[in-house]
Amino acid sequence: MVKKYDFRLGKWNKDDFFYVYSPACKAYKEFIQEDSCIVNSFDESIKDFDYISMVTKEKYTHGVKISAKCSFEKFGAPLIVLTNDINKNHQGESIYGRHFEIVPYEKGCNVWKVEPAPEKLSRPIKSTALAKMEFKVDAESIIDLEVEVKQKSFLIKVNDTVFEVENNEIPESFHVGITACEGVNRFYEFAIKD
Repeated sequence: MVKKYDFRLGKWNKDDFFYVYSPACKAYKEFIQEDSCIVNSFDESIKDFDYISMVTKEKYTHGVKISAKCSFEKFGAPLIVLTNDINKNHQGESIYGRHFEIVPYEKGCNVWKVEPAPEKLSRPIKSTALAKMEFKVDAESIIDLEVEVKQKSFLIKVNDTVFEVENNEIPESFHVGITACEGVNRFYEFAIKD
């Protein structure tokens, strides 16, 4: 079965998702709706780009294929995220515990395991690189990002580049979604095939 989300104005159901924030977030914002997509922006109140993430309310299991059509301006990090570790902070916001990020950017694609690190006051997360693949990704172009979640690996495709990343900590079931950080990022489509 395939669920496809078209992020054009009036074309998608926001009720299928909920917002989850990194422990490193400086503000709890939601995506801005444009005619053809959803986007984050530079936030004058924090003097930084908003770090915005949302995941499906539904959980998925190994074998699921997730894809996104996305882009960035100049530099950026539009990404696919998955997690089964979500908690509430003292303000009632949903906050990521351990999560995985598949991140295309201008110099290739990084795959991260990210965990809270409350002892780090300036950026309270610990990021472990699972892969750093180098190849050119053009700014302002549509990126086709695909991730197949296997029991112990991620099979990843960024445009025409395909690679696999092994990891023994992939949870049995998990929420999937998208995150915009490090620049202005746009998402046009999101699809889940299970």
